[in-house]
Amino acid sequence: MTPTPFPIAVSLGGLIGVIGSIAESAYASRRALLIEAQLSEAIDIMVSALRAGMSFPKALESAHRESREPIRPFLVDLVARIRMGNDPPSAFGDLARRIPLETFQLFAFTLSAQWWSGGSMASTLSLVGRIIRDRIEVTRRIQSQGAGVHVSVVAMMGISYALGWIMWRANQAAMHFFLTSEIGPYLAAGVIVLQAVGILWIRRISSED
Repeated sequence: MTPTPFPIAVSLGGLIGVIGSIAESAYASRRALLIEAQLSEAIDIMVSALRAGMSFPKALESAHRESREPIRPFLVDLVARIRMGNDPPSAFGDLARRIPLETFQLFAFTLSAQWWSGGSMASTLSLVGRIIRDRIEVTRRIQSQGAGVHVSVVAMMGISYALGWIMWRANQAAMHFFLTSEIGPYLAAGVIVLQAVGILWIRRISSED
């Protein structure tokens, strides 16, 4: 088996790294969206419990009992700290630091402010939950609009590699001569590098939109 020329191997490694980075970023975005959706559900449960006459600690316990992964461990820790007598605003701030999302920062700031100032916790949390749901809806719309661009990029890359495979099967001697020639590996590596640059460029444009 002919070893892969060094320039092609390096460029393929870079392309795989770019694709892996984008895949990891997409997974993190979906994970963040999931935990934000679970936060809005927990807030709805807390609002219902508060309007039913429960105290805030009891409402928080109701939310954590109904929660699921990945938000459940954080709510369990928050409830445990309040039960142990820790300062609630400090516990809220730690929650925002452990989950560095804007929605959790808003949630923690609202709870801290309401804890010190008093007032209707249910109505304030209801407003926060509505803001979080609106943010989630906008994020999902943006992701759905960018999905078509990502599919187009994958299709174009698939076509280029399919054509390369067809050319290899049609005339292996010529392709082998090209890839083992003095300049052939660098031309092939250049194409792969341009693909990686194009992927990063399209991702940047779609994220700005």
